[in-house]
Amino acid sequence: MSVKGRTVAFVPVRLTSTRLPRKHLRQIGGKMLLTWVSHRLRECGLVDQVVICAPGEAESEELRGFAQEHALELFIYDGDVNDVVGRLTAAAALYEADICVLASGDCPLLNPLTIDLLVGALRDVEDAGYVVFEPINGVYPIHEGILVARRWMWALADKLSDTPHLREHHFPVYVQGVYPERFAHVKRLSFRDEEVFYRVRHRISVDTPSDLEFMNRLYDVLTDAGKDFTLKGVIELISTQPHLREINASVYQKAYNDASVKVIYYVTVPQMEGYDVLLRVLAVARALIERFGVGVRFLVQQQAAREFLEARGIATFLGSYDVLPELYAQFKYDTVVFALNTASEVPDGFISDLKALFNVKTIVISNESTIDADAAKIASEIAKL
Repeated sequence: MSVKGRTVAFVPVRLTSTRLPRKHLRQIGGKMLLTWVSHRLRECGLVDQVVICAPGEAESEELRGFAQEHALELFIYDGDVNDVVGRLTAAAALYEADICVLASGDCPLLNPLTIDLLVGALRDVEDAGYVVFEPINGVYPIHEGILVARRWMWALADKLSDTPHLREHHFPVYVQGVYPERFAHVKRLSFRDEEVFYRVRHRISVDTPSDLEFMNRLYDVLTDAGKDFTLKGVIELISTQPHLREINASVYQKAYNDASVKVIYYVTVPQMEGYDVLLRVLAVARALIERFGVGVRFLVQQQAAREFLEARGIATFLGSYDVLPELYAQFKYDTVVFALNTASEVPDGFISDLKALFNVKTIVISNESTIDADAAKIASEIAKL
């Protein structure tokens, strides 16, 4: 039973995200992304408790130390790791929330006052189910990663989220209006925020390496000017220096019904050409991640190559081609891409055997083509799946 007036913020976190693994633990201005999120929520006067909500994966255990250090609760969901709706609904029930705040764990620029105003608006109307942002002249505010609803609203959404796509995201069943007739009886409130938040539209969540680069650049410019890294500060900055938006302007915003596609990319790095090869595969990976919404992980043989890619936000495995069957069996990649060099090639028959054994899509990339052509070819083949 929910506690009257009790407001709990739930922060969904998954360290195995496909486009930027461990993104919540990556640094922005010397602080982890998740630290920024928890800091913003601590500044909310109407939030009584903050709960990190993670799936039941081995990687989630790494969050225990963070939660203890920051005096946060950690809820690990023992259901389907892809069931975000079930995870959040179960956490809301366990912590007996009346009003639930979903604060995305990849949004470092949450505005505490906006969250308080949304919560206050819902508190004032006891029979309302949720509150949404009101547009001004058809334009919605810049905010991302904020939902405020009563727990019974989440329970209803959980019941009606009847496909995997609807369960893998933040309540699209009512946020995106998938079944409007089933929520017609629910009172919905509209909230108009300060006009400054309607001044500019740009993505402010961190899903890709370019998003992380964008946030760090904003932090550096603001702090060098003696200003705080806040949403209002960022709006002012990108309004006066619009070229900064180009850093992550090409990132594809995945829709709730987009399929999650994962690619394992094997590359060999000749000693004499290593740097050029790595720059090339890095560019291809970023194009796949940011323009096509594909999750990419590399298998490389050299530790130096691994460190080079990892430092730039690209997840890797270390090993030779012969571990690919094991990796595929464990992680169920949709496609295996081979970037082969004359110095070290996969033995004849290996690729065809891999394809036959797992019925997996395999793509071989030539070193003669362009980066854009490589990315387009891989994306085109993936689209046929």
